[in-house]
Amino acid sequence: MAREAGNVRDIGRMADLLEDYSPIQLGTTGTWEHRAFTVLGRRQLQYERGVWSEWYVLFADGGTGWLGDFSGQFVMTVEAEPPQDPPSFEKVKPGHSLAYRRSAYRAADIRRAKCVAGSGELPFPIQAGQDCPVVDWRAGKQFLTLDWSAGDKPRAYAGIATTLDAMRCQFVRGLDDILRTAGRVRGAVQALECPNCGAGLTARAGVATHLVCGACHADVDASGDTATVLAVHREISTLSTTFVPGEQARIGKHRMQIIGVLRMRETHSGESSLWTEYLLYSPARGFQWLVESDEGWDRVAVPDDWPDPFSETDAQWRGQRFPRKWEYGSEIVYAAGAFPWRARVGDTARLAAFSVGKRTLTLERTPSELVWTLAESVSAAEVKAWFSDELRPDRAIKPSRP
Repeated sequence: MAREAGNVRDIGRMADLLEDYSPIQLGTTGTWEHRAFTVLGRRQLQYERGVWSEWYVLFADGGTGWLGDFSGQFVMTVEAEPPQDPPSFEKVKPGHSLAYRRSAYRAADIRRAKCVAGSGELPFPIQAGQDCPVVDWRAGKQFLTLDWSAGDKPRAYAGIATTLDAMRCQFVRGLDDILRTAGRVRGAVQALECPNCGAGLTARAGVATHLVCGACHADVDASGDTATVLAVHREISTLSTTFVPGEQARIGKHRMQIIGVLRMRETHSGESSLWTEYLLYSPARGFQWLVESDEGWDRVAVPDDWPDPFSETDAQWRGQRFPRKWEYGSEIVYAAGAFPWRARVGDTARLAAFSVGKRTLTLERTPSELVWTLAESVSAAEVKAWFSDELRPDRAIKPSRP
């Protein structure tokens, strides 16, 4: 049974792009490797766990490229010669190595996506539902995409990870613009009804297309014309967490809001420890995690540059060696709130942690993805200061590490 959720209709339709959290828009300008560019078009792709956008750019010298936006991280690529002996899409696994242009790339993301929408000027016609098998490869800041959409021989797009500041982007979307167009783009709080149990759901339109009901733990897809139940999780007792979705923090100059909460369980290590991950979002900063465990607090983000090189024993990152310290598994045992990808109870991953001082690099591996994150420990006093406007006198913050 799926109840009609009329007020979600404008969040995303096949006829229109799903406006997400991206500050990029048609007409955005910038500079990449001393080449001025303008954004002319956009195509949007959807895979099993989420949606991402690719922006078609025209350089002032007549060349073209693609600016990828992956949950607030940006990559500029231009078409390049493919590897001499490329692998087949079906045989690539996360972590596989590929020699290309005198660098050793690792397979980071393997997706069989569908093209769902497009706008502006594009170099080819958009076909809704077109199959797009792609693999992203990383080597430090270098980035390589192999795209098998046209057949057995992939097309290659090479470039580097970058930031809006590094590209000196102009004419980007701002928070005021987001709020003015509330209801059709990111930034608007939408009240939805869980199609499984009828409980209220709160989501930021465009920020997240996948919600988890806090009452029945149904995994709800809000990207189509109706809110549809994807899966109903096993019954879980109500969980008490320090923070809940909707609470806000001021971190530096930016106000960020908690949009999702995960409770994680350690697996494959003989331990049974639990920890909580809070997903924070702001239009200016994108996504970050605040992690709460028995040992204290960590602020976690995805770095723009990968460790290079890395092995089973250590990882080199920005000139520093991070020895490998732990290996363990993780499993989601509770999920509530909104996420830009599908977060499901029962999802598992393998993790390897490389640590120096208060910083830890963690390599997370799933059957289709390899992800590095950087965690930096923060004190309980810092966390309390970030959420000072939200805290009641009786709200306690767990102490930091000794």
